Formats: sequence, C-alpha cells, structure tokens
Amino acid sequence: MRARRWPALALSIALFAAACTAGDDSSSTTADDSTTTSAPLFADEITGPPARECADWLGEPVPGTAKWNQADRNNQTCAVEGLRIMDDNPAVDAAVAANAAAGEGHFSGDPFRAPHRWAGERGRYELTTYTDREGNTWPAALFGPSDADAGPYPGVLLVCHACIPLPQTTEHVAVWYWAAQALAEAGYVVLYAMVGGNSVPRAEDAAAFFTATPAASTGQGEFNPWHRALDRRRLGIIGHSGAAGVALAVGSTDTRFDAIVAWDPASSGTLSGVAPTTPTMLQLADYSLSDGAVPRPEPPTPEPGSKYTYFDTIRDAGVDVMQVTVRASTHIDWTRATGGLVVPQFSDLPLTHSIYGEMVATYYTLAWLDRYVAGESASPSDDSESAATDDPLRRLTASGREAFDTSADVHSIGAGFYDPDAARAANAEGGNIPIEIAGIPIANLLSFQYPSRYFLDRGAARCNDMRAGCEPAAEAAPVEVP
Repeated sequence: MRARRWPALALSIALFAAACTAGDDSSSTTADDSTTTSAPLFADEITGPPARECADWLGEPVPGTAKWNQADRNNQTCAVEGLRIMDDNPAVDAAVAANAAAGEGHFSGDPFRAPHRWAGERGRYELTTYTDREGNTWPAALFGPSDADAGPYPGVLLVCHACIPLPQTTEHVAVWYWAAQALAEAGYVVLYAMVGGNSVPRAEDAAAFFTATPAASTGQGEFNPWHRALDRRRLGIIGHSGAAGVALAVGSTDTRFDAIVAWDPASSGTLSGVAPTTPTMLQLADYSLSDGAVPRPEPPTPEPGSKYTYFDTIRDAGVDVMQVTVRASTHIDWTRATGGLVVPQFSDLPLTHSIYGEMVATYYTLAWLDRYVAGESASPSDDSESAATDDPLRRLTASGREAFDTSADVHSIGAGFYDPDAARAANAEGGNIPIEIAGIPIANLLSFQYPSRYFLDRGAARCNDMRAGCEPAAEAAPVEVP
C-alpha cells in the first residue's frame, strides 16, 4: 500500500473521547476467550482481495467447519478493504490537493464531497449556526434540493455529536456529509447540526431551530433561514454512534419526528427509559469500535440490552422497526474520512471500514425515510425501468437473492476504485470510480454473523432473516402523513 500523503482525522477528542461519550458496543461470544483474542487487522497489514470477493455470496457457513473459517477470514479482510482502496487511489490525493487549492483544505470528509464540488451542481448548501438554551452558539449546515421553489420538502435533522465549537464549522467534522448530500439530492432539506457531545437537550434545541420561522422563532429569537423550503409536518432524525442514542431519545419523545435512523449506536446509548413510539431503522456493524475485525469461531451472542437487542424491544412495543447489519462493516463505515479516522484509545493507525458499507447505509436510509417521512412525495430514483425502484416498501423488503436497485447509486460521487485508463483519458481525479451496489444480491452485503430483519406495518410485513430471504411486501397502503 502506498504511503499516505494526507493526514488522518484524529477524533480522540472530537468524537470518541469520554467527554463525548461515544464509545462502541461489544458483543460476547460463547466461545473460549483464547479463540477470539487475536489482534484486529489494519489496512497496512494485508493486501486485500479483489472487490468482487467482498460482494460475492459466502453461503450459509456452519461454525466449526472450513467454510466458516473461510467466510470469517473473508469478513475480516473485507472490513479493511474500504480504507485500503482509498489509500491506494491516486485520485484521492489529487482531490485533496485540489480542495486545498480551492480554499477547502480544512474539509475532513470524503474529498470528492467537498462543498465547492457539490453545492450548485447537485444541491443547495449553506453554513449557519444556532444558539442553545444556555446561550452557546453551535455550527450547523443546511443541505437541500437544487430547486428551492419546488418545496416545501420533508426534513431531516442529522445530529453530529462532535465537540467542536466556533469558529470552526461543520466542514471540520464532515464525515457525515455523504448522507446529507444524498438526502438533499433525494428531495429532503437537511440540518447537519453539531450538538457538542451526546446532548439530548442541545439536539432538541437544534430541532427547534430547524422548525422555527420568523413568526415562531426559537427562545433565542432565531429561525431557520430556509424555513420556506421545509415541510415541518414531515421530519426524520438521524445520528451515528453516540448521536444514534440521541436520535433514539429525541425521536421517541418529540412528536414532530415521523422516523428515526440510528447508525450503529454506541454503548453509551440505551433504550432504558425510552418508550418506543416512532418507526426506527437500526443499522449495525459486524465489528465493534474497540475490537475491530477480530476472528470469530461462531456467531456472537449479543449482550442483553445491547444495540443488537434494540430491535426486539421496539418490535415488542408494536412499533415498526428494521435492523440491517452490514457485512464486514466496522463502526467507521458511517464515517469515512480523508486519511481515515485515528482513535488513539484503540490504535495509532487509522481505523478501517469496508468497501460497500456507506452505499448499503445510503440505500436503507433513503428507503426508510421515503417510506415514513416523505410518503407519497418521495422523489423517484433515476431508474425508470422498474416501478419497484420507486416503491420504498419494496426497496426495504427486498431480500435474499433479490438485488439492490439504483436508488443509492445515483447519489454515489465519493472516493472509490481507481481506473488508470480513465485517469489517462482525463486527469488523476478522473480515474476515481465511485462505489455502486446495483445488481448485487441483497444477501451478499448483509452480515452472516448477525441477523438483518424487519417488522413493518405493525407486523403485517415481517422477516427474521433477510439474508436467507423472505416474501417481499408489495402493494401495501402508503403511510399517511398528517
């Protein structure tokens, strides 16, 4: 692997330190500890397989067999491939250099998603701030569809739990810009708001700012400068790690929110004291932040109350819920950053991620919000070949050997594979080939170690093993938006 020519984003203070309370959850196994204490793999330690080996069918491996060991090794290897191909992609270096020349050298997210590349070309973008109930001012950013006059659009509050005050901006912790941009392109107005740790009250203040108008401003006299573009009747909330716990708490108590998407909640999050009321999507990683991609002789047994049991709690409350566990994913799959993320508590090397995790996350996030927030107004994908592509419920319940459609790929502009022929025909940046998942069977990108499952329409559509395959839900009545 080439020597890295750009720095990793160190987040020991910004995201994952004790001050932000954003560690990750771990699961125990029923095996003896001596069989599971091998060190995790890092990108510098292996040469990964071709990308197709991270998207091929692994079968139904049985613990204790050679096939299980082979699948387990493949899983560990593929959990580092995403970072490896970014490190080995000369187009990434070129994009980072171009961003610096454009005055955006501070941008920490995927370099192909820097604001000057996206804003005005694929959507609208504006940096802003909001003031919390204690008088502190916090950075935020607004993302939206290019046509501001075609709204009002459904909205999404994307909670960023970074502990970074002004004068820095959201661009300094832009590791979730991939989602904000994809949502904006799909017809949502997004407020990307820093809340300074896992602060539920501050997230509530961000929600108040997001929905405020000149006629109904916040307690601090502020209002959303894009208030005319926002349909305040249709709102969702998203968060990752510790912010996933914040999203679960706020989304379950604030009746303005119609849906929650929780990306790999941290161990600091809990459903204790939360009465599930809001349709919730849980996206979970195969590997924990603290352990990384370690060998497993058998499927892990989730700890009681851990994020791998949230589905059961929400389902038992009769609330629509879905759990998607992404194959070979780590906690970092939702936070791909220029140079990777370094968390010194766990390693001085950048923590790894898979190739396809971000795209799988994009696919299911869009489908969930289209189903429960946008409703019938959900923007259709660019794939006009199949009406199923534009049916959120159909996208959610596709399983087994059914394939992913193009609904996520149309938003894929980030760092991916490198094609030297394309680079020679254009320039170094032109050699970047964004990741796509259309045509890959659903089962191939779901974990074989943890379940992916759903309980929808109050149980009228349910599946306990999406990887094995279930009868898809179709022709269901759309969710009514009051």
